[in-house]
Amino acid sequence: MRKNFFIDFDGVILDTQYFITKHKKDFPNLSWSEYLKIINWHELINEAKEINDSISILKSLNNKNNIFILTKIHTLDEGKEKVLFLRSNGINIPVFITPPEVGKETIILPKKTDILVDDFIENINSWIRYGGYGILFDNYDLHQNEKNIERQKSLKFLNKN
Repeated sequence: MRKNFFIDFDGVILDTQYFITKHKKDFPNLSWSEYLKIINWHELINEAKEINDSISILKSLNNKNNIFILTKIHTLDEGKEKVLFLRSNGINIPVFITPPEVGKETIILPKKTDILVDDFIENINSWIRYGGYGILFDNYDLHQNEKNIERQKSLKFLNKN
């Protein structure tokens, strides 16, 4: 059976969460929802650090037809900037955008051959509940208690599939 891989953007391709949290400190009077609306997403995404050579790994997978980016967004501008970032870095993999307050499993409706690679354990657990397979991208070893879930620290394993 052919497997389909759905790769998260934040925390798997780029370490955007670090910059979101870092810049939030400059706006202590804004709620998180207000803050997320005023972020300069172009600047943030282009400042964020690549995680474990993910960009060159994804470029090498451009010709595979079973690799997709599945990313949650807070604003349409964030979604636009993520797609432009990927394209400007030579990544031509299809991108699925998940709007706020909608689960990734609602966008894709996973089957057992659909594999989500994500750093957020709640996304993995939900994906599995809806019939898919989850791989926890645990670059910082934050989820030591999750014993029954496969873990990866790099996207290199995709070259074997």
